Amino acid sequence: MTGLLYKELKLNARKIVLYTLSSMVYPMVIIIFTKLAASTLKDSIEDEVQAQLVNNMIGLVWMCFCIISFFITSVLHNSFITQDERKKWAYYISSTPTGIKGFVGVKYLASVIVGMITVTALMIMQNLANSIGSLVPDATIAIVLGFYGQMFMSAIEFPLMFRFSSKIGSLVKTVIVVTAALIGIIYFLFGDTSMFADLETFWDRIFSLAKDPDFMKKLIFRISAGMAAVIPIYYLSYRLSVKWYLKGVENYAK
Repeated sequence: MTGLLYKELKLNARKIVLYTLSSMVYPMVIIIFTKLAASTLKDSIEDEVQAQLVNNMIGLVWMCFCIISFFITSVLHNSFITQDERKKWAYYISSTPTGIKGFVGVKYLASVIVGMITVTALMIMQNLANSIGSLVPDATIAIVLGFYGQMFMSAIEFPLMFRFSSKIGSLVKTVIVVTAALIGIIYFLFGDTSMFADLETFWDRIFSLAKDPDFMKKLIFRISAGMAAVIPIYYLSYRLSVKWYLKGVENYAK
C-alpha cells in the first residue's frame, strides 16, 4: 500500500502543486485588495457602524473564497480515480497482495492528503494576512468546514465513480449542485422572502447572531457534530467502493 501511495503522489506531484497554487488565487486577491484599500477605506468610512459593516462583508467574501479553494482542488481528487480507469490495471491490481482494498484505500487517503495540503496552504494565507495587517477575519472555522465538506462530497462521489466510471460520478455531483441551486431559486421565487426585503436589517440580524455567544456555541456544536459524522461516512464509502470496484470495471472504455 505504501508503494501505491508513493506512486499516486509521485505521478501527481506537479498537479498537486499547480492545483494548490490555483486554489490560492482567490484568497490572495482579497488579501491584496484589502491591504491596498485599507487606507482608502479608513478615510471614506464615516462611523463605526459603517466600518463594522464593511469588515463583515469583507469577512464573508474572504470565507467564501477559502471554501471555493476546496472546489478547485476537488477536480484533482477525481483525477486520482480517472487516471487508473483501465481494465488491465483493474484485473492486475486485484490479483496483487495489496488487492482492491489497498488500491481503493490509497485513492481515499490521497484525497485526504490533498485536502490537508489545501488546509495548510489556506492557514498560511491566513497568517500572511494577519502579519501584513490585511482586513480579513479568522476563517479557521470556514477552512475546516470546507475540508470536511469536501470529504463528504468525495464520500458520495467516489463509490459512484468506481461503480459506474468517473463520468457518472461527476454527473451525479453536478446534479446535486444544480438541484441545490434550483431549490434556492425556487425558494426565492415562490417562498417567503420577507426576511430579505430589507437587506440592511437582514445583515444586521446575521451579524448580531454572529456576536451572540449562546448562538455561536450551539452553531459550533452542530457543525462539530456534522464534521464528526463525516469520518464514519467516509469509511463506509470506502467499504462500498471496495465492494463495487470490480463490478464497475466493465464500464471502462479501455
